[in-house]
Amino acid sequence: MGMANNIYKTLGREQKYEEGIALLRNTLANQSDCMLHRMLGDFLVAVNEYQEAMDQYSIALSLDPNDQKSLEGMQKMEKEESPTDATVEIDGDDMEGSGEEGDLEGSDSEAAQWADQEQWFGMQ
Repeated sequence: MGMANNIYKTLGREQKYEEGIALLRNTLANQSDCMLHRMLGDFLVAVNEYQEAMDQYSIALSLDPNDQKSLEGMQKMEKEESPTDATVEIDGDDMEGSGEEGDLEGSDSEAAQWADQEQWFGMQ
């Protein structure tokens, strides 16, 4: 599997994620390999394709349940699914012309939640 590693390092270093994704997709059309699925997951994370990256990590784990790096990749993404993703979705809604007041209300309640959490941390 040395070749795949070289591809991964080269394209990853040069941030040619799109090329890496295309290459890995082609390779995976002919063979299913835990490491290739994981690498594809990593590249997809790099281009913010989180849903598909999750799918690739899942496939990698179904092929090798002990693949620690795929597990780590999934755990990282579960942490990443945070308020930053929500803001991206809100922007999309604005473009469709949804009422902005609704969005503001949403962010107020989020702010309130954070405030509660801070109090809670303060109490410890």
